[in-house]
Amino acid sequence: MDDAQPEAASGGSPMPELKSRAGFLRYVAGLVGVYGPLGTLRLVLYELVYGVRFGFETLGMVSGDALAIDRNLQAHARPYLPTPFYFACHAFRHLPADVSDSAFVEMGCGLGRVMLYASEFPFRKLVGIEVSEPLAAAARRNLERFYRKWRRRSPPWQVVCCDAAAFDVPVESTVFYFADPFDDTVMAPVIDNIVATVVNARRRAFVIYVHPAHPEVLTDRGFRLVASEIDMNNRGFSIFTQGGEDDATANLERNR
Repeated sequence: MDDAQPEAASGGSPMPELKSRAGFLRYVAGLVGVYGPLGTLRLVLYELVYGVRFGFETLGMVSGDALAIDRNLQAHARPYLPTPFYFACHAFRHLPADVSDSAFVEMGCGLGRVMLYASEFPFRKLVGIEVSEPLAAAARRNLERFYRKWRRRSPPWQVVCCDAAAFDVPVESTVFYFADPFDDTVMAPVIDNIVATVVNARRRAFVIYVHPAHPEVLTDRGFRLVASEIDMNNRGFSIFTQGGEDDATANLERNR
């Protein structure tokens, strides 16, 4: 765990922790409602395998009203719906083989589910951004529990409770994960910050966008689609990239 990590939030009600068989079945029923019976079949095996590894505490679904955030921010936030491990597993296969020089940043980390999965990769650091204080506190508990259980020391991690649009993106951050956490009003300044900090520093940025509701926010800013597994209901993920010497020069010219 990162030495600079904030303490777990003391305010707000604790998030539900679903450890029972009934809790898992309720989660599967929720998947059926979102992905349909056939779509759920391919997801359940991954949920069981990685649930045993990381724990089942990230299965809770949290409505927008229960996020305990400012009303103005709530208007742009999505309810918390866990990313199926199937999507995370398949999306990460498209990342560069060597990520040891990269920090992983999840915008809207919820209960820490994807950060737990990312901890299996040799990232320099894991950072989760979450505007809901109760969710951020629960994510810290889940990560602490996992690292303690497996006696893990790396990669170091940090969960920051803040508005994603106000977050100062570390220059070493090159892999960004969005599980459709907010609308384009928030998405636009977040991507602007990534371009200004990472791309203009001549580093390549990868954006994994699950259930991509606003891909134009990325493409309008010079990102290119490099991989996609999307069904007819826009369920799945797309991966966008931008960066390197040529893209940095083009961005500087465009902003003059």
